[in-house]
Amino acid sequence: MAEFENEEEYIKNLLLNMPKMRDQRSPEEIYRNIKYKVEKKQSKKKMLMIPSVIIATFAIIVVLISSSFMQSNPNEIAKSTIEPRKESLENKAVTDQDQQNIEHNSQFSFSEKRDVSPDEGIVSEFSARTIDKKSMSAIYEQDLQQNDMFTYGVFTKDAILVPISVEVSKSDIDWFTNYLQTAEALPLEQWGFASLPNIPGELQYRQNEKKLHITVPKDQVRKVPEYVEQNLTRILQYSFSFLNHIKEVDYSDENGDPIQLNNIGLLKSYKVSPLVNVGYFSYLQTNGMKLLVPSDLEYSSFNSAIENMKKAPNDIYQPIIPNQIHLKATENHDNSLNIEFNKLLDFSQGNEDYQLMLDGILLTAKSFGYKEVLFKDVSPMKWEKFDFSKPIKVPIAPNKYTIKK
Repeated sequence: MAEFENEEEYIKNLLLNMPKMRDQRSPEEIYRNIKYKVEKKQSKKKMLMIPSVIIATFAIIVVLISSSFMQSNPNEIAKSTIEPRKESLENKAVTDQDQQNIEHNSQFSFSEKRDVSPDEGIVSEFSARTIDKKSMSAIYEQDLQQNDMFTYGVFTKDAILVPISVEVSKSDIDWFTNYLQTAEALPLEQWGFASLPNIPGELQYRQNEKKLHITVPKDQVRKVPEYVEQNLTRILQYSFSFLNHIKEVDYSDENGDPIQLNNIGLLKSYKVSPLVNVGYFSYLQTNGMKLLVPSDLEYSSFNSAIENMKKAPNDIYQPIIPNQIHLKATENHDNSLNIEFNKLLDFSQGNEDYQLMLDGILLTAKSFGYKEVLFKDVSPMKWEKFDFSKPIKVPIAPNKYTIKK
């Protein structure tokens, strides 16, 4: 017996002294990698077939921003419910007008199109831009001279969350109403994303406070799948952090009581936080379109992020900077960067991957707080929308889509 106890103690000491191993990946990245590999095994046919439960889940998340069920922090999530497609949904939006405490009520339905008058500025009959490119460009300040812009976090048909930016013709209606109506009009299936389901919920947007309150019916809270919970923080970031209209989201049930979730617990107020110190990678949709997605990890410096953008971080995302391209960034005192390439970079010999690379570099610079970037050792001095003879302002958001009346 004594000999056995000695051996047991010896083994225990060995285990205690073993090197500690830690997985640096976020729970969202681990979950997404597993989900992606499972979906990949199920998609050996030419057309990807997604189980109906998964489609419903993705679609819920797409609409969560427009019909808004929100999360407070990475460990706190809001929930919603899928309703039968035949039933109509009404989302009530309440908006403070002109910094006053006057509430404006509007009814919206994601299940049917409505006839509207031309002066309402509503996107009802529209034609989506014909996509003749293999990658989506970012949206820049000059793109908004004649247009408004809205951003959304949406899921692709193979379960990947991506940010998209949608530009529409300028309108006189208030921002939040326009945001919801644009979400209603998105041709997501045509663009390769999940479709919008019916989601119950009441929204109250206070413009002067930049605050969104979501009332979730108590009997609906428990029906949101775990997959929604795992991704809601990023959805809020993708939908609201690129602009400055919503800074806080809070929640209650119909009685004004806090929302208690099964897996997370009490749902607290969520402060909308921007993406900081991230890099950007390429994601290939099932329709062949390349999109930019932010990294899950934060980097210690801009140059560190750039080096990591040369290699794939997982099985889902791809690098946007070729290994043979080397660049060095130096910081100026006016929140701008100078970027020099190791040899002359001729964009006239390139392709759309150069557009994706430039957008990704500029968006990465934005996440590190820089406002402008001056590129050196490039040719020609003017290419596409870029004028390399002067500093280029960083984009507003990635993956531009356009809806026209």
